[in-house]
Amino acid sequence: MMNRLAEKGLRLEFWITLTVVAVLAGWQLRALERAADDAITTQAEQAAAALRSALRGMHQVWLVQGQPGEAGPLETPPQLGLQDGLKWWLRMNAAGWPVDARPERDPQQVTGAEPCERLWQALWASPALRYAGKGVEVVPIEDGCLYRLPGGDIEYRMSAGEVSLKKQN
Repeated sequence: MMNRLAEKGLRLEFWITLTVVAVLAGWQLRALERAADDAITTQAEQAAAALRSALRGMHQVWLVQGQPGEAGPLETPPQLGLQDGLKWWLRMNAAGWPVDARPERDPQQVTGAEPCERLWQALWASPALRYAGKGVEVVPIEDGCLYRLPGGDIEYRMSAGEVSLKKQN
């Protein structure tokens, strides 16, 4: 009789322990998923901040150069493995914000035919529409560009040089 009670007690302890381990594992998986989502959102936030910074920098160049129709050149860093010294010129609007880009030489380096794609390539100094290993979808919108990244959509309004991020849920 005592052996049976001891066996039942061990079985009960086993099931309680198994239940606790399962609950903890589930909690950890949810926490890991939230952390991964936060990392993707952070990448999009950093991309938006970098784009905002690059646009403001080109606006400053435009002011220093006396408000010409084009500003530049932006030089491609040699570490990207492209032809050294690929230079981009940015076409500016009347308010001094980039609306298009063109390479100084080797136009075949430009993979995109749309102004928004060329701007992305010039400002990121890269001919590929990629970010963090994922493709970037480029959507021309009224008065600007929409760049769809895994963590959110970056919207660039050309008339005022505004960059905003719409995070994905």
